[in-house]
Amino acid sequence: MSRSPAARRRPPGRRPKQTPETILRAASRAYAQDQPTEALRLLRPLMDTELGATDMAALAAILTNLGHPRSAEKTAAANAALDRIGPTVPAADQMIAARAHAFLGQHGRALSHLEAVIAETPGDREAALLAVRLGVDGGDLGTGLGLLEQVIAASPGSVTLLLNAAKILGSAGHDAAALDLLERAGQMDGGQTSEIAFLIAGLKGEATGPQGDMARQIFDGFAETYDDVLGGIHNKGPEIVGALVAKIRPRKGKVLDAGCGTGLCAPHLRPYATHLTGCDISIPMMEKAVARKLYDALTRTDLNEHVTIPAGPFDIVVAADVLTYFGDLTPVFRGLGNRMAPGAWLVFTVEEAVGGPAADRDFAINPSGRFVHRAEGVTAMLARAGFAPPKHLVRDQLRFEFGRPVPGLGVAAQKLAIFG
Repeated sequence: MSRSPAARRRPPGRRPKQTPETILRAASRAYAQDQPTEALRLLRPLMDTELGATDMAALAAILTNLGHPRSAEKTAAANAALDRIGPTVPAADQMIAARAHAFLGQHGRALSHLEAVIAETPGDREAALLAVRLGVDGGDLGTGLGLLEQVIAASPGSVTLLLNAAKILGSAGHDAAALDLLERAGQMDGGQTSEIAFLIAGLKGEATGPQGDMARQIFDGFAETYDDVLGGIHNKGPEIVGALVAKIRPRKGKVLDAGCGTGLCAPHLRPYATHLTGCDISIPMMEKAVARKLYDALTRTDLNEHVTIPAGPFDIVVAADVLTYFGDLTPVFRGLGNRMAPGAWLVFTVEEAVGGPAADRDFAINPSGRFVHRAEGVTAMLARAGFAPPKHLVRDQLRFEFGRPVPGLGVAAQKLAIFG
């Protein structure tokens, strides 16, 4: 019997060769997760390897963050490589130089290369968003927005570009500029009206209704790249809930992964499940979850519509990276609690409110259109829905957003046996 081409290419059990980019991504993830020793172990093969300008700059940036004695040497090597990229090279090389200077925190030099990129390729949306981010981080917002406007002019109808630029601006407190972009996006026909309305409400601090339409709109189109994107921003939601479930050491039982998405939590939950059910608002996302072959059942659910929540009764309910799309969590807690056995565990994550508009409120909506919650508010909402105070409450970094860490809460609480 002849072997498949894949089997001939790679002997069984041998991993594909890692590239400098994959190593640097893994090391960056380890550093973000406060694992400096692991980050250095991963970087060891690159320490005496000849690298391109972008990879050398990324290596230098990570080593600088780690306080490594060779960081200055690698920074000098990256700068030497960048000096060889002149002003007349093609746009692709200019983009490489821009990213490398961004890694090194050289915002002005990065913006100069982006000007060359956009002059040659006026519709380069990636260059436009990097320009906005560098303008925000480096204090030269005027240049960043000017480059963005050039790309908008060359790309009429670019709703997604306007949305993403508005999110970068809003997350950095440039509300007026963000609102201007969102209002312009709202005048275009891009099929994203729900998200635009929600983001505008978030920037204005206005109350908002259920996000079902917006969530479905976003995640239906996000399914193909979801896992890769979350890996790139060092998302820790599944890891946090997995650690909490391990900490409460429940007996095996019926488990519900509420808002399961593509199934990232399933490997953490399967060891505790005699029957594992996943539910989500997005069918394309659940189609990805099916491929993991870890769920016993999957069903479409809108957590705003309690009748759609699987019947249970469940012994463990998990909601990772889900409740950030809800303000007052009491109705959601009640809906899930109605499907839980007495004494069952609810384990979830939320983004933590740290200062800002939620400083004296239980929750607030932020410029990204997601909600942040205070720990005291979460405890009060659990109580109103028939849950005991959290048995475990941990603070951790959920992910990075526009280069900044997002603080979060991981919570484990039990449903009261008697309530009412």
